[in-house]
Amino acid sequence: MSDGGWDDESSSSNQRGRGRGGSRGGRGRGSFNRNNDYDSNPQGEDSWGNGGGGDDWPGDNDGDRDGGSRGRGGRGRGRGGRGGSRMDRNNGDDEGGDFGDDQQPPVSDKPRPTYVPPEIDENDEYGIGVGSNFDKYENIQVKVSGDSVPKHIESFKSSGLREVLIEKLAKCNYSTPTPIQKYAIPIIISGRDMMATAQTGSGKTAAFVLPIVHTLLSNPQDLVFDRDYCEPQCVIMSPTRELAIQIRDVVYKLTQGTCIRQSILYGGTATGHQRNTLANGIHILVATPGRLNDFVGRGYVTFKSLRFFVLDEADRMLDMGFKPDIEKILN
Repeated sequence: MSDGGWDDESSSSNQRGRGRGGSRGGRGRGSFNRNNDYDSNPQGEDSWGNGGGGDDWPGDNDGDRDGGSRGRGGRGRGRGGRGGSRMDRNNGDDEGGDFGDDQQPPVSDKPRPTYVPPEIDENDEYGIGVGSNFDKYENIQVKVSGDSVPKHIESFKSSGLREVLIEKLAKCNYSTPTPIQKYAIPIIISGRDMMATAQTGSGKTAAFVLPIVHTLLSNPQDLVFDRDYCEPQCVIMSPTRELAIQIRDVVYKLTQGTCIRQSILYGGTATGHQRNTLANGIHILVATPGRLNDFVGRGYVTFKSLRFFVLDEADRMLDMGFKPDIEKILN
C-alpha cells in the first residue's frame, strides 16, 4: 500500500497525493443452514473465516477514519509525512532551522493506531446474571393493549423456548421471567409487532433477544452474503456504543455454541475489522445509527433477508437527534 503526502504550502511545487492500497481477495457466495441448534465448528461462532487476503478499506464518513487506507503527509519541517519529502519551511534545508512564530511543529509520520475491540471471553457464561432484588419484579403491574394478545407465560419451561436457551438461562441464574419477559416472549414468537416500556434492569434486552434467537433456531433460513455485503436476519439498533456492546454481550451469551452468528457495528472502530466480521454472513447485527447508516449507504449491509428489526431505547435515540438516521435506514 502506498501513502500519499504533500509538500509545504510555500513550496512552488505544491503537490498532493493519495493512495489506496491492498489487493482484494477472491469473491464467494455462500449460504448457511443448520438443523442442529449447536454449531459443529470447534472454533465457535467467532471463527468467521477469511474474507479475502490483503484488503485495505477506505475510511467512512461517520468520523471513524481508523480503518482507512488513505494517508496524508504532515506539514512543516522534518518529515513531510509518509511518502512526503523532507524539507524546512524557511529554506528547504532538511537538516535544521528553528520554527518561526507562524509555523507549526512537524507532525509525526507514525500512523494513528486503529482500534479493534477485544474478543469476548468465551469461558464467561455468567455475564448476564440477575440482581439481588430480582424477585421484587413479581409485584409490578403490567398493562397490555392490542387485539387477541397472546397469553403471557409463567415460567421459562412453559414458554416453548428451545431447550438450549433454557439451559443457558439456568447458567445465568434466570429462574423466573420478569414481567416484560412474560409478555414479550409469546408476543414476539407469535410474529406480532410490539412496543414496550419497562424499568431499567427489568430484563428488556433478554425479553426480545430470547424469542428472536428461538425463532432463528426453530425456523432457520439460509444466510445470504458475499465478499462485498451481507444480509442480516435481525438488526438491533441502539443509541450508544456502550448500550450496543451490552446488547451484543447478551446476544453472545445466549447464542454461544449454537449455529447463530452475531456481530456489532459502532463508530470509532476500524471499519476494515468490522467488515471482516460480516464476511461469512451473520444472523444478528447490533449497531449504532451512524455506523449502520454508513454501512447501509455503502452497500455493505442490506435488509433483503431481514426478519426482525429492533429499536432499543427508541425514545433516547429521538432525544439524541437520530430520527433522520432512523428514517433513512428504514426507508
